[in-house]
Amino acid sequence: MLLLQASGVAGWSWKYNVEELNERYRTYAIDLIGDAGKSEYASLQHIMKTGRDQAELYTEITDKLGVGKAFVVGASEGGFIGSNYALYAPERVQQLVLLGPMGYAGSVRAKVTE
Repeated sequence: MLLLQASGVAGWSWKYNVEELNERYRTYAIDLIGDAGKSEYASLQHIMKTGRDQAELYTEITDKLGVGKAFVVGASEGGFIGSNYALYAPERVQQLVLLGPMGYAGSVRAKVTE
């Protein structure tokens, strides 16, 4: 089971859930790559720009963990990432659970009309 947390918190945010989940699943709480204070990109060329980029990254991560197919649980931005993983790598997602999913597009401009 992959646990993808909300932006701004780390994988430890699942600490009250993991013990019980571990009774039935091999559980991984993976910090969101590039989240504040959690990890850094090797260079600006490695920043994920699309949902497909996210799916490829999590496919690489799960390959390294030896996970071919997983239950994916995502909260907030983690739900956004989990949705992209399911969309672009559906063969890797057993089931998807979304908890208040929303994405983060960074700074945006809005056009104000009267």
